[in-house]
Amino acid sequence: MHVAAIAGASSGIGRAMAVHFAAQGYRVSLCARREQLLAETQAASKLHFDGSLGGEFEVAVLQLADDVYIVGAFGQALSATGTGLGIDA
Repeated sequence: MHVAAIAGASSGIGRAMAVHFAAQGYRVSLCARREQLLAETQAASKLHFDGSLGGEFEVAVLQLADDVYIVGAFGQALSATGTGLGIDA
């Protein structure tokens, strides 16, 4: 299963990417600092994903300006998926 970890997933391009990857059946790890908007992104992603392809969600509310939170978010995504880390920029 493919995994997409998306920072800034509560709005804008981050939210659009979350919906896009969910529709492709990815396991999506959503990260942002605004909890309510993050919950709305998760709900929107669930509406658009193709359940036959899989599609699962992890949500982390965090402040990306702090390195400790970034390491924690990726650690959470890795333990939730049981996969290795590959980063595409």
